[in-house]
Amino acid sequence: MIKILSIITLLFLSSNSSLATEKEEIRTAFIQASSNKDLRESFLNRTSAFDSQSPFHKAYSGASKALMADMFFNPYSKYVHFKEGTALIDQAISIDPNNAELRYIRFLIQSKSPSFLGYNKQLKEDYTLINAAINAAKTKESWMTYFKKFLVENPALTKDL
Repeated sequence: MIKILSIITLLFLSSNSSLATEKEEIRTAFIQASSNKDLRESFLNRTSAFDSQSPFHKAYSGASKALMADMFFNPYSKYVHFKEGTALIDQAISIDPNNAELRYIRFLIQSKSPSFLGYNKQLKEDYTLINAAINAAKTKESWMTYFKKFLVENPALTKDL
């Protein structure tokens, strides 16, 4: 009996560890794709392979589509990709509205979106929730470090928040 429990425990710990590793890889790929257009298509390919409908996967999939909008010349194609991506991000947040990481994704996409698209109405709300989560966190996750770095690199962004 103890042997069976040990095996189950090892399998559980192993699956949690691989899930944590996958999440870190996705977070890193998102940051890299955000700053390097050459990596956006591979990020899109990776996120479109997600079977899961978890808010985490849905939000990063949406982010990959929104980032790809910048890669198209045709304004209609840009708009369609952007709207598909932001809809996925918003769906993820509607499922888990207090998840600061999902808000962080939306905050980054909104902050880089042209104002005429109107996808910037939750910047202050997201910023407040993200900061509260970071301040309350006992252990910092990588996305929190990326967020703080982003704010340092874009000081004018938070001036009015």
